[in-house]
Amino acid sequence: MRPELIAACDEAGVAYVVIYKSEHDVFAGTDSARAPWHPYRLTADAQLVQEHIVESGDDWIVVGCVTDICVDVNVGALVQHGKTVTVVRNLIDTYDLPLATCRELGLPDAAAHDAETVNNFWFSHRFPVTWGARVVDDWRELL
Repeated sequence: MRPELIAACDEAGVAYVVIYKSEHDVFAGTDSARAPWHPYRLTADAQLVQEHIVESGDDWIVVGCVTDICVDVNVGALVQHGKTVTVVRNLIDTYDLPLATCRELGLPDAAAHDAETVNNFWFSHRFPVTWGARVVDDWRELL
């Protein structure tokens, strides 16, 4: 967990729970993830997920790392569990891997990952259009 995320939650006076996960989807390994296509693996924090997500309020504010993987998967999972989601743009980011760096490292061009392009797409389209999440630029907008 990034210290600046904790600091922002503390400054805003909002309750938070840090749930360490071993998969992209925080619901993986919980009763809520049981499906014929989903292998059931109980994670160490499955009880936290059950208590703090499944059985708790319907309004969620999501912050985190790797916009297009972990944040996206969990925004989608929350929406699919009937939660209303707000994503906070200045507390979410993804990694940047320029094409030139990929080539220097001998990686395929497909490994390139432009953080600005990814973030722009996710915040302008994926979160609001695909998932129906509210997007705010700064957490202070929530006060």
